Amino acid sequence: MTFAPELRSTIEYKVFLVALAALSIKGLSCFAWSLLGHETASIGESFMYGFTAWGHWLILAPLVIGRARRMPLFGSRATKQARRDIAVEGVLVSALATLLRVAMSGLVWDLELREVVFLFIPAATGMYIFLVLCAQLPVPVATEGKQQAMASPRRLAVETGRGRCWLPINQVRWIQSQGNYAAIQTSDREYLIRQTMKSLQDSLPDDQFVRIHRSYILRRTLGHQIICRPNGAYVVQLDDGTELPLSRRYRDELRPAG
Repeated sequence: MTFAPELRSTIEYKVFLVALAALSIKGLSCFAWSLLGHETASIGESFMYGFTAWGHWLILAPLVIGRARRMPLFGSRATKQARRDIAVEGVLVSALATLLRVAMSGLVWDLELREVVFLFIPAATGMYIFLVLCAQLPVPVATEGKQQAMASPRRLAVETGRGRCWLPINQVRWIQSQGNYAAIQTSDREYLIRQTMKSLQDSLPDDQFVRIHRSYILRRTLGHQIICRPNGAYVVQLDDGTELPLSRRYRDELRPAG
């Protein structure tokens, strides 16, 4: 199985690797348990047990993560509809995971109803909740942000509502913080990216972008002028009339475009 470089950099692919590693650890732990004399099982049987118990999450985990990352549950972008969708999908995914585990486990040993009710269903529900909560975390600077900057410093992986796409940074006009997301403004539309402003600032070229406010990053080459309001507040007025706030701490880093 091979993966394209774009896929290898995604969270979904990393979740697949983590699930595969967890499955391997489960098989090894079962084999170690048998070596201690608690049960008699070969290493093949041990890995088969681990696969029947958790193998279906190799497919379900990346799908759940990918779906949940597009439905923020916390912050300013959270909606009741997103929470309802997550709850409904949680019931469906947990039911599917339980059915798959019952079908696969039934091939290895005889099941009892209490195992399904008190073990399989809670385990599937807990795994779904864990994956959804993980999907709500911002992308750490040390992982996706820096790898993206090293692998492709001239573009950003942004959300489009239908998935992710690559946006060349030369199309970015300014960036605004929006809770766990950042809104990237181009000349014709807005894109979302799940990164912190600090992560974006570190990954973008310093000679092209400048931080002007704790919530804003601006392209240096945009035509603009700095305006001081009567109340002492500063704003950056762009050539199209758009006004962005300018913090005093960042004012010296920005000079009017010539």
